[in-house]
Amino acid sequence: MSEPVTLADIYQLFRTSAEEYDRRAAQSKAEYDRRAEEYDRLVAQSKAEYDRHRVEIENLLAESKLESDRSMAELKRTVERTSKAVDSLTTRWGRFVEELVEPAVLRL
Repeated sequence: MSEPVTLADIYQLFRTSAEEYDRRAAQSKAEYDRRAEEYDRLVAQSKAEYDRHRVEIENLLAESKLESDRSMAELKRTVERTSKAVDSLTTRWGRFVEELVEPAVLRL
């Protein structure tokens, strides 16, 4: 009924098993390589996007600083002009009269 198992049958079984293992190992390695390439691609893409955003933010900050500096300079000029305008509102005689009248006004 059943055939006896020979040494050649055992070697054939080992060969078949080794071939199956090699096939699965190669398939597994190919899948690993594919995933590693995909990961590397995603990392490179992410880094490029990060660099692009960083440059964009740096440009926005530089523009904002320029605008702020320009506004501050304009504000300083306005304050200086206002101070000069206020200082020129009164003369020495006007200040003298103001200082004479001020105590009486404060008492009221």
